[in-house]
Amino acid sequence: MADEQVEEMVHDMIMEAAFGDSERAAGLLRTLGLDQNAHGMFVVCATVAEYGAVSLRRRASGVPLGGDAMVIPARAARDDANNDPPGAFAERFLAAWTNGDPEMCRDLFIASLELTDQQHVDGVAALVSLTGHVVRSQYEEECG
Repeated sequence: MADEQVEEMVHDMIMEAAFGDSERAAGLLRTLGLDQNAHGMFVVCATVAEYGAVSLRRRASGVPLGGDAMVIPARAARDDANNDPPGAFAERFLAAWTNGDPEMCRDLFIASLELTDQQHVDGVAALVSLTGHVVRSQYEEECG
């Protein structure tokens, strides 16, 4: 699949997750997952996280785009992460990407590949869902 197609599918997937049909978003993610190798899926995750990061930066008053790193709270309690590993992956990945730490994102992604296939897919799906929520929240704040 060409890069432009991947970018368009990621955009559509985030818009569906934020405003539309979560089943369609899941179908787009499934299609991307079947087409991409591990590196391609990391790029998909990074692209998804960029949508969330842009929305979070827009919501943060007084923090310039491209300025100092933002602190996006992730799960503090280890028990919470153990109870919801996909959610913990999503929050940590989005926090690291928003804070300009692609190396941490890479490490999180590599660690997720060491899990079962289903756990890895669940983590990526949680990232899409979380990003959809962030995008929708930012839109509702700006547009009412």
